[in-house]
Amino acid sequence: MGIAIIRMIFDEENRPVDWQFAYCNEELARFEGLERESLQGTWFFRDLFPHGDRKWLEIYGRVATTGRPAHCRALSPKSGNYLEIQATSPCYGYCFCTLVNISEHFDSEQNIREYQNGIFSLMDRQLALLCFYDIDRRTIYNNLHTVASRQQSGRHPSTIRNVPEALVRMGVVSEEDARRMQDELFTPLEQGVAEAEMEILLNLGAADGLDDWQWYQVAMHRYVSVFPNVRRAVCSVRTIQEEVELRNRLRRKADADAVTGVFTRAAAEEVLDARLQKTEGPVCLFLFDIDNFKTINDTHGHVSGDNVLFFFAQLLKAQLRQHLVFRLGGDEFAAFAEGICPETASGLCRLIMEELSCQEQFSFPVECSCGVAWSDAACSYQDLYAFADRALYHSKRAGKNRWHVLRSGDRLEDGKQDPVQV
Repeated sequence: MGIAIIRMIFDEENRPVDWQFAYCNEELARFEGLERESLQGTWFFRDLFPHGDRKWLEIYGRVATTGRPAHCRALSPKSGNYLEIQATSPCYGYCFCTLVNISEHFDSEQNIREYQNGIFSLMDRQLALLCFYDIDRRTIYNNLHTVASRQQSGRHPSTIRNVPEALVRMGVVSEEDARRMQDELFTPLEQGVAEAEMEILLNLGAADGLDDWQWYQVAMHRYVSVFPNVRRAVCSVRTIQEEVELRNRLRRKADADAVTGVFTRAAAEEVLDARLQKTEGPVCLFLFDIDNFKTINDTHGHVSGDNVLFFFAQLLKAQLRQHLVFRLGGDEFAAFAEGICPETASGLCRLIMEELSCQEQFSFPVECSCGVAWSDAACSYQDLYAFADRALYHSKRAGKNRWHVLRSGDRLEDGKQDPVQV
């Protein structure tokens, strides 16, 4: 600790202009980078540091005249040390100063502050939340030094117990996604996994009464706690709303047929495989084949052929708007429906063919054949497609421009556009 007693020197208007060392110890001289003998009795600015920081004149002058102590930190220009300075006044015009070298402590503080600023900058750009998770207590703790706490309104609790159930009660996550969080994040951590992450819809504004559901990536990383036998993880929540929207746009573009705009076969079959594994009610698959499409291309050109494909796809989407419509390839289309009876399926085929019979967009007729597979029992997409293909073959063999409904394990029903049932 450096110690000094200084006498303040004032001008005629009682303004401090310099100070004189009445006493100093060896440690203070070392802080100033001078010999002790050269300090005592000398004037600080006039004799030692004419270009020194004169803000100390005001500070020490105020202490010496008012008696109010001062506490501050400063960099010693000679030694390069950070000093913590306490100044009190033993009597009018004098200051008693103690100086402590806090360079190591100050550097640590600076490093921590830089780390925090780096985290703040990172969070402002990418992270929505940073917190800590006690694996054994199933409790989330917010770090008070993070942007998360800085952005929160005060109604957000700093500790959340019984995660993820508490997040459901707070309206931050849905019950279904809470179960996913348990399965994909918390259970793996409890089982010793070092890292776990997932994409999830969260409403981080729920505590403020907001309904702002967005996509986030939640990542959990285990770390070694300073306390023994305590298992903890750091949790980062990064907003990925723009990424998900871009991904969905690209996916929709990849899943859409370039000519007609309906789903491609590959995209639809991927969806159907998942749906057929979950559905318990009746399902129905329509297969459509535009009649004499090759003649349309050869007679009226491929541009007209593409226009017919687009027109037919839009007609199917309009009549089957609650169902999944997709293009198989060439002039073949399909549609998948759930929860309808064979009679409804037959009625939809009738409406489509009636619309085709009265279309005025083209100067030539546009007709189609349709095969429908209907099942009220669990079945695979391959089996359903085979039934529908069989029904379509029967329809084309019977003269085209008609439909047939084939029930799984039942008799074959067929119809014509006229609309006479055979």
